Amino acid sequence: MTGESGTKIGLEIHVQLNTGKLFCRCRSTGETHTGTRISRRLYATTGEMGKSDSAVKFETFRNRTFEYLVTENSCLVEADEEPPHHIDGEALETALVVASKLDCILLERVFVMRKLVIDGSNTSGFQRTALVGIGGTINTSRGPVRISSVCLEEDSARKTETNGSSVQYSLGRLGVPLIEISTEPDIKDEEHAVETARAISFVVTATGKAHRAAEAIRQDVNVSFGHGRIELKGISRISDIKECIRAERERNAALGSAISILGERTGNETFNLTLRDVSELFRDTQSRVLKKGLEAGNQILGLVLPGMHGLLKSGDFRLGRELADAVKTVGLSGLMHSDELPGYGVTEEEVRNLRSMLSPRKVDGFAIMVARVTDIERIRTAMELRLAKIITMDLAETRGYNPEIGTFFLRPLAGSERMYPETDVEAIEYDQKHVCALSEKLPRTPEEASMEISRKYGISRQDADTIFRENSLALLERISEISSDSRWATRFILQLKGAFETKHGKALSEDEIISILEAVRNRNLGRESMEKALDLVYAGKETPLSVSASSSIVPLSSQELDTILRQILDEGGPGSEKSRIIASIREKSGRPFDPSTAMKAYDSLKARAGK
Repeated sequence: MTGESGTKIGLEIHVQLNTGKLFCRCRSTGETHTGTRISRRLYATTGEMGKSDSAVKFETFRNRTFEYLVTENSCLVEADEEPPHHIDGEALETALVVASKLDCILLERVFVMRKLVIDGSNTSGFQRTALVGIGGTINTSRGPVRISSVCLEEDSARKTETNGSSVQYSLGRLGVPLIEISTEPDIKDEEHAVETARAISFVVTATGKAHRAAEAIRQDVNVSFGHGRIELKGISRISDIKECIRAERERNAALGSAISILGERTGNETFNLTLRDVSELFRDTQSRVLKKGLEAGNQILGLVLPGMHGLLKSGDFRLGRELADAVKTVGLSGLMHSDELPGYGVTEEEVRNLRSMLSPRKVDGFAIMVARVTDIERIRTAMELRLAKIITMDLAETRGYNPEIGTFFLRPLAGSERMYPETDVEAIEYDQKHVCALSEKLPRTPEEASMEISRKYGISRQDADTIFRENSLALLERISEISSDSRWATRFILQLKGAFETKHGKALSEDEIISILEAVRNRNLGRESMEKALDLVYAGKETPLSVSASSSIVPLSSQELDTILRQILDEGGPGSEKSRIIASIREKSGRPFDPSTAMKAYDSLKARAGK
């Protein structure tokens, strides 16, 4: 189905589960590194039908090495040194319940497949994924959107650093259960895409098993503007879907216009690029990028870009960014081109000398880049392949999204050639009636979910709605149990937590927050002490382990509070005014206390002083 202006839009919604890892019994949170590192190179294999996938071939061309940081929540399964354990039953049940809620046809047996992935995001070179449901529907205000599939898969490792052809990953996220829900291209426009994503996310969060953490919910958008399917990967915020689609639409339109101009200038000829060593022109350069490259023993390469003057970076034209994406795939940091030079420390004289050496025509552009001489052929191949795709307006590929720069090239589109059966995991049978019964217990709408939360915890509908939309219900349950006060738990989640993070520029995991609160409760200390303990850890003055023994979290006694109040009143000044007294007590004591008790003591002292 085609949306407005010939646009086709579909979604893939990925939601992490908090059930523990999928094929081992490690927990799903914990990014602390143990100090152990694993180094790997990954090699391409063929899929079930003996064919090679284009995305896999591309990663082979990139020729990268990978280093993995072992974390406290990883084991030999994540290191690919031990076969997978039985699939996590709670994660599988959750995926089946979601599929049932989306009116999918549930498969009689669940088979696990391997999906070839050699970009380093999995130590094994493949990702395990299981199809659990097909052919469902999600209702929206603009009509039903068909659900093509619901899968349960293991999440990838988290990339922490890239240095040329070497990439570093953390194993903390690898193997965390991930529900993937894919739609057909029934979505009509950007606003409809956002609505559909929210509706699908609701179904998963309503299970109470969705993980609440950074990147726990990620959206991929599949779009086509008439030039092939483009997969926009890893959009972390649903609200960004709208701008992501708009940015890619604008890119498609700008490329169409640029290629039309380029065709008039060159006849859309096949580009045979020649890279030349122009290092001698920049021996005394003040450009930090070029100077650093030369000092590292690299060369500065230059080349003519036929017909591209004014198309590399001018107005909406951005062919320079397309070429920069190409060279980045072989480990370069980017390139400098004629539409932005002089600049980046490159002088007018250096540009004149470069023009003289390269001899471009008036309609031609040119570029320079820092590279190793051994990479020349790979760079040339990458740029020529990129230009060949763009000139023919074959824009089908996988791209990332950054709100500041728009979309950027990641890799070619992957296909079915990368799939083959997982031989280490047996087919899984389950009770369909049990799954369907569980799905019927879930709330049917977000409004129903908010009403239930409001009634159960005695909080306002507005707060309950925010708790649900931010997937904080599990945290509310845990903090309410510890503090015996649902309203304080709500206040912490919606106000204090964000205030602490803003004030101290630091975030704590949910497990760290819970461990702090439990430690304070075990000392028979109340909410004021819990707030103080959290503040100390957020500020970095204590650790989650040490804070429970701190004397700073012990509340002021009535006698201590009275003594401090007398001192403040004796000193006088603005700090002794009623509107400032709570802040003055906190500043002078540095310890927790009950504000209502403090105000009563203040009024009593003032009354006696006035007699």
